Amino acid sequence: MVVRGAPAIAIVAALSLAVELETLRGKLSEYTACSIQERIEKALDYLNGSRPTAVNLSDAVTKLKAAVAKEAAREGSTAQSVVDVYQARAEEMLDADVADNRNIGDFGAEWLLQTVAAKEKISVLTHCNTG
Repeated sequence: MVVRGAPAIAIVAALSLAVELETLRGKLSEYTACSIQERIEKALDYLNGSRPTAVNLSDAVTKLKAAVAKEAAREGSTAQSVVDVYQARAEEMLDADVADNRNIGDFGAEWLLQTVAAKEKISVLTHCNTG
């Protein structure tokens, strides 16, 4: 798979681990909240190392680790609850990224229509966040 753009790299990494964790559903009784936290953090470190210059990826890793650590430390937490929190946060990141990209497109389109609509031809160059 080829993923371009730092925001997309972060989302794909977060969701790829969410999918891997889904494959463990039947085996989560083998884990404690702390041991699944360790597994998640190790996987996140590995993913982060795959593209250390992607700022969005390191930011996502930091946020996901914090969410997992908070849940693992909660009294009564289980491996399942830690996985559920991870997956929910990864999905929230996807939703936020899609919303950000739509807003960028909407604002840009509105600006183009108001500013350069009278011109016959325009060119748009995207830079960095091209989601």
